[in-house]
Amino acid sequence: MYEGKNWLVGATGRRKDLLHSLQQDFPDNIITECFDVTKEGNIEIIKNLTQQLGGLDLLIYNIGYGELSETLDWEIDKKTMHAYCAL
Repeated sequence: MYEGKNWLVGATGRRKDLLHSLQQDFPDNIITECFDVTKEGNIEIIKNLTQQLGGLDLLIYNIGYGELSETLDWEIDKKTMHAYCAL
């Protein structure tokens, strides 16, 4: 998947053991940070991860729950974020 691509990818999630396993599988390409999107302090964790990566080209922030948005309708995602993350 990442072999030969020379990409550096930041990965986050709640399950530290799975993140550690991912980082072990791709030690030169993956940097991980563990956090839960429903908790506070995540902006600092993302800032730290961005610094470790040396910058950020693309961020995909997926809370992992909500309605299917086949047309990528922001209103569906916005409603999910407000309901489950109290933004």
